[in-house]
Amino acid sequence: VPAGRFAVMVLLGMAWGLGGIGYGLCLVLQGLSFTYSVIFSMTTVVGALLPMWIGLRARPDHLTTFSLGLAFCVAGIIVIAGAAARREREASSQANTSSRLAMPVPALSYPSCLAIALLAGLFSSAMGLTVVINEDLVDHLVRGGVSPVLAPLMVWVPLGLGSALVALIFGFWCAVRSQSVRGLYQSHPGRNWSLVTLMGTLGFGVLL
Repeated sequence: VPAGRFAVMVLLGMAWGLGGIGYGLCLVLQGLSFTYSVIFSMTTVVGALLPMWIGLRARPDHLTTFSLGLAFCVAGIIVIAGAAARREREASSQANTSSRLAMPVPALSYPSCLAIALLAGLFSSAMGLTVVINEDLVDHLVRGGVSPVLAPLMVWVPLGLGSALVALIFGFWCAVRSQSVRGLYQSHPGRNWSLVTLMGTLGFGVLL
């Protein structure tokens, strides 16, 4: 794999990692419904339009059906975003934050959370874009005799490295802010690192 192409895959992996961080923040700050609806709808819209915009995909044959599907995604973003705004106003009137999970970042306003969710959806589409861009690479490897199971690893490994780099930096920053770094090597280190390894292995395996 040329060094330039490898670097692009790593950079797109870093964008994917930023999308994952935004997803995690919104999940705690705004809840499951808001996060899934807004971020996944944004990822779907960008993932559908961007490959055509940069010339990697031709215009779909059934353009009306394609457009209706994207319209439903956009409508979902608007409806769920509006519902989340109403919920925030109701919650702010009660001013009860005792059930919130501890976060290394302060509570954010609804417009800030919406902006994070939209950016997370945009960055999350980098994963699919990487796969599309490198389809020719995988096909070339398979034609050259590489196993169809192993060939995609030439894309997923640099993509995962970029994402892991961002996640490790952010995770370490969170651990420093919450003063929980010592827990990784003082309080049940074997259990902690075993769980971390298991989560990473299962997460990467699901993608494959």
